[in-house]
Amino acid sequence: MIWVGLIARDASNKLWALLQRVDGSWLSFWYADMATGSSSQIAVKADWQGFINVYFTSADGLSFQEQKQTASDSFDAGTQLPLSFEAFATTSDISGLNQLFFTQRSGLTSGFLKTAQGGWDPVVAFDDVNHFTKLVATESTRLPGSQELFALLKNQTVYRLVRDFHGTWEPQWRLFASSVKQFFAGDASNLALALDNQGIVYSLKGNGAVRQPLGNATMDKTIVSQSLLLAIDGTSYTLKEWTVRGDGTYNFEWKVVPGAVACLDAAVTKDANAMAAVFCIDIANTNRILYSNTSYEVDGGWSGTWTPLGGTSPLTWRSVAAATIASGALAVLAVDDTQGFVYKLQQTGVNGSWPSFWTLLLASPVSNLTVVTWPSGQVSGLAMSATTSVLVSFDLEPEDGDAASAMRVPEGAVAGFSVAMDFNQQTQLFCVSASTALVTVTTLPMNVGSYSPIETLPSLGDNIVAVFATDQLDITPTS
Repeated sequence: MIWVGLIARDASNKLWALLQRVDGSWLSFWYADMATGSSSQIAVKADWQGFINVYFTSADGLSFQEQKQTASDSFDAGTQLPLSFEAFATTSDISGLNQLFFTQRSGLTSGFLKTAQGGWDPVVAFDDVNHFTKLVATESTRLPGSQELFALLKNQTVYRLVRDFHGTWEPQWRLFASSVKQFFAGDASNLALALDNQGIVYSLKGNGAVRQPLGNATMDKTIVSQSLLLAIDGTSYTLKEWTVRGDGTYNFEWKVVPGAVACLDAAVTKDANAMAAVFCIDIANTNRILYSNTSYEVDGGWSGTWTPLGGTSPLTWRSVAAATIASGALAVLAVDDTQGFVYKLQQTGVNGSWPSFWTLLLASPVSNLTVVTWPSGQVSGLAMSATTSVLVSFDLEPEDGDAASAMRVPEGAVAGFSVAMDFNQQTQLFCVSASTALVTVTTLPMNVGSYSPIETLPSLGDNIVAVFATDQLDITPTS
């Protein structure tokens, strides 16, 4: 749980706290029972559990105190350390644990880490002796070249493996989250999204330790594209967006998108105008796919209309994916509900018209349809064969006579896969072997071609349901 708190110091140096609820409203009173004694220096930091920690020195500078939030409207009695300090600052390390830096009366500056058990461990002491009167600390999460891989298991737990900025994967997986129905690695550093069994969407930070519910709505599926977060309501199937309220308070909530469309599945891609192109399988008429667009800016506005695509096709759809091809035209892929074949609709050009008929791309049943953009600019579809579980790739703009091809995966059948970009913007493929349950990672060639694994990752047992990889950018290691 993450709380928002306003900590204030009055003219007599007494501290007060005002807390905000998860729904965005504020308590109607200032919490007055902060630790006794006035303060001369103050710092505030949320801990790895999301609770507010207040750190301050006494007015005479002879003692240091900590007071931790324990509930939605109260703090504990506080802890006092009988040490004198000239200055102090607080921050978080890359695992989400709080760190404190002190300059003592002797001039020695040192740092301590607050463990998950609540104790303090010394972590650093600086040799230079300077009588600092002010310290400011900040966390740094921009370590280039690192990467995250998440695995969702049959027991609905998520494990995390990190490739550090030296290019080395951690030797073992670590538990990241539990009771997870659906998971997204997220677009931002050290940020993931999860959908639990009750349909609540959470953002996960601090190695999964901080779990913040995004509203109280019950969702069936979430769709993530850059800063845009959409979800399909678990009861009404209405498509909703996590965005700011219309009251100017900058509080977020789930809002029904304009048109109140109900979707069986949805997909988003960034179009040539830097807008989010959104596609929805109309649950009231599953042989129809609806199209609209919206801004990636917060509350940036929708186009206001939903355009039905595909004419009067007799086909009904079970899943949808979308891409922007090299020319800038939009392409939408759909898997039909009867045979599991892949069909395509493509604009005539940037902002062009849509054809009234679907083009068959892949005449074999598949699942887990994904769009891959290669460094060459070529856009392909990648999916698992529903009969052999082998990966199948196909070009979205095939030349005459071209056909879909099975990727030559040494393990053969796969139980799951994920696509990401490496630090050089080359396409990576993560595969879970159906026979060994081991995860392999490779960097694919410039164009669609054979698959040759370059690394096998630590074993996580044979219960992996799916894997999710982040792009190799600015992700922080767990240790």
